[in-house]
Amino acid sequence: QPWARVALELALILFQRPSELREATWAEFDLKHATWRIPASRMKSRRDHIVPLSRQAVKLLTDWRKVTGGDGPVFPSSYSPRRGGPMAALSWQKVLWGMGYKGAFTLHGARGTASTLLRNLGVDGELIERQLAHRVGSAVQQAYDHADRLPERRRMMQRWADYLDAIVASDRGKGKVITAEFGS
Repeated sequence: QPWARVALELALILFQRPSELREATWAEFDLKHATWRIPASRMKSRRDHIVPLSRQAVKLLTDWRKVTGGDGPVFPSSYSPRRGGPMAALSWQKVLWGMGYKGAFTLHGARGTASTLLRNLGVDGELIERQLAHRVGSAVQQAYDHADRLPERRRMMQRWADYLDAIVASDRGKGKVITAEFGS
């Protein structure tokens, strides 16, 4: 299923909550400016969240938009396309189960994997937390600090996508999986 490859790759590259990706609409994406703006109404934190898109994410989405037509949900329901809703959460789980990951991996787990690997690679934990749309700091800090650190997060997301590409390339070549320094 072509949607499954796109969905899984985006889940790993973007590490947002599965529901945020599954319910995404094309109107939320500005591919020209490599940005995904998730509205507060769909966020757990009830705040708008900006996700910088790597070149790889923009390419995946640009190619996928040609398949879906670019209106409505990014991942439309195959069962009720006329109603215009997103694909069911169970559809996404069934793909993982079919790949043999039942009980071993979830799309939400991609968030923890990304967070752990990025921290192990020396990335500033605050950047990671902001990318995960987690609140950072004490209640007082949250009241006064509204910085999104978008330029730094944009660089982090591009380096993350490049890092994932390197792992895939290494695996295809049956070489040693890269463990090199992530860089600054």
